Amino acid sequence: MFIDQFMLANPQFIDKLAAMIDAEPERKDELVKDYGGCVVALQPGTYRIERDPYAMSIVIHPEGQKVQTRDFARDGADQAGHVFVDTRCLAMVDRELLDDSDLLTKYQQLWFSGQDKACRDLLRDNGGAVRYGFQRFGDELGVYTVPDQDVICLWPDVAEGQVDAEAVAVEA
Repeated sequence: MFIDQFMLANPQFIDKLAAMIDAEPERKDELVKDYGGCVVALQPGTYRIERDPYAMSIVIHPEGQKVQTRDFARDGADQAGHVFVDTRCLAMVDRELLDDSDLLTKYQQLWFSGQDKACRDLLRDNGGAVRYGFQRFGDELGVYTVPDQDVICLWPDVAEGQVDAEAVAVEA
C-alpha cells in the first residue's frame, strides 16, 4: 500500500477505517484510494526500494534482483493507480497494518505531538518504509506494475492533464 504519511494519522481516515474493521479487503482498498493512496498486490517476500531523484522514480523490486531505475520503460508498465503525497513523504506498508488499531493509534499520537520521525521509525519497525517524494510541495505519482514481475514503479504523473485530455476527447 502506498499513501501519504499523514493519512495514517488523519482522524477522518482512521475513523472510517475503524468503522470497517471487519470489512472485506476491497472496501479498505477503496478507502485508501479515497484518501489519495493505492494498493498493489505483491508476492510475499523481502523487497528493496530504489529511489532515483534524477530520474524522478521509485522502483520496488524483490531483494536480490539487480535493477536500474531506467531499466523499466514507462511505456511497458501497466498503470495501477495514483498516490498523492502532500507531506513530502510516501509511506509504503502492508495493507494488513491497517487492521492494527493499536499501531495506528500510536502513530496518530506521535504525529500530532510533532514526532514525525518517530512515526517513520514506527512504520519501519513494522515492516514498512518511508521515502521522500520529489517535489517540496507535494507529488502526484503514478503507480505502475511491470508485467510478469513483482516490480512496482512510481514516477510523477499529473492526473489533471489526463483528465483534461479525456474531457477534450469527449467534447470533440
